[in-house]
Amino acid sequence: MPRRRKYPSDEGLRVQEYKEAEKNAKFSLKCAQDAALKGLDDEALEHLDDARDDAEEAERLRLESAEYHGPGWSDEGHDRAIDWIHKNIFQKADVLESELKLKAWQDLEKSCHEVREASQQIKQACEKMRQASRQRLNLEAPLKDMEQASNRLEQASEKVDGLRKKLEGWCDSDGEDDDDDDDDDDEDNEDDDEDDDDDDDDDDDDDDEDDDDDDEDEDDECHYDHDHYYGSHLWN
Repeated sequence: MPRRRKYPSDEGLRVQEYKEAEKNAKFSLKCAQDAALKGLDDEALEHLDDARDDAEEAERLRLESAEYHGPGWSDEGHDRAIDWIHKNIFQKADVLESELKLKAWQDLEKSCHEVREASQQIKQACEKMRQASRQRLNLEAPLKDMEQASNRLEQASEKVDGLRKKLEGWCDSDGEDDDDDDDDDDEDNEDDDEDDDDDDDDDDDDDDEDDDDDDEDEDDECHYDHDHYYGSHLWN
């Protein structure tokens, strides 16, 4: 009977770690789904981030384990595990996040419609008050209509403002990742510029002075404000 192969200590620890990471990813995704059912959208998105982080860690450890054992050692098992992570964690997380954001946009649309309806009711109530004043009728009924329309407008406006802030917050959090990527690109460009400067050191002094002048001209021309904004055109 062949002897069962024992894991080296580091590989045994890696196996435990990727199993734990997979378990944590499943738990975080379940927490996100529960939070979404309760209407706790922000909490659900936080759990989704945790699920993705754990899934990425599990995938990394799986790949390290496959690399350690070399080709031919349970390749299919590792491939199936990684496919499972993508289908059951990453894809489900993306679908749930899309559903949450779509629902938020739909709620915002509905609330904006309520604001427009309440504003129209206020106009109608004002017109009734004018007519009642001209005819010297009792103003109690139009005043009551005005109060009801004003309350409805206030509630709808508060709802719109809350949804707007929520969506802007989500857009800002998404943009932070893009800003990090931009920072990385800027660092790469700075490194390239330093390499170019080292190569140019062999040129004549006159050429260096010309280049400095050109750089000053370019600096004067290239002032541009790169402020990021997210969704502001929607509220104007």
